[in-house]
Amino acid sequence: MGGTFNPEVVLPGQQFTLAATFAGDVGGEVGVPSAGGHDVDVRGTSDLRVTSGRLMAPPLPGGAEAGFIELTTHFSMSGVLDVAFFEVSDAGRHPIGASRNDVFGRGNAIILLQPLFETGNYQVAAFDGTFEPVPEPSTIVLLGWGVVILATRTISRRAARATVSRAD
Repeated sequence: MGGTFNPEVVLPGQQFTLAATFAGDVGGEVGVPSAGGHDVDVRGTSDLRVTSGRLMAPPLPGGAEAGFIELTTHFSMSGVLDVAFFEVSDAGRHPIGASRNDVFGRGNAIILLQPLFETGNYQVAAFDGTFEPVPEPSTIVLLGWGVVILATRTISRRAARATVSRAD
């Protein structure tokens, strides 16, 4: 999956926000307990947009041997993920499903900045995030209506029980 962060080069002391589009092929293998102990192979395409929170690049560290600088931030993600799932076993790969989903969510990420001592800047080297899906707005509305209906029924039942108790 191809993706390029904007900005790729950051000045020390600069506030910045990372934004990227990850579009193209996706693939990987994940362990899923419900798949009978077998791994699941995921293949497909994506068109995902990622935006980080505001960050501040620290001053360049002293010494040319300084390693990567880690910054922690939150991020949001949206887009489309279109994938097929394959069960991986000793007998080979067998299709078990497919999914095309609009993806909305947020999470926390670690951004790695690599000091470029020859230019006095940083290069964005990596983005490693933990994603937490967010329900679609229509799902939230349905859940909200469900809570309202449940609360209304509970109140009605309690009122009916109170009326019956007073009649006894």
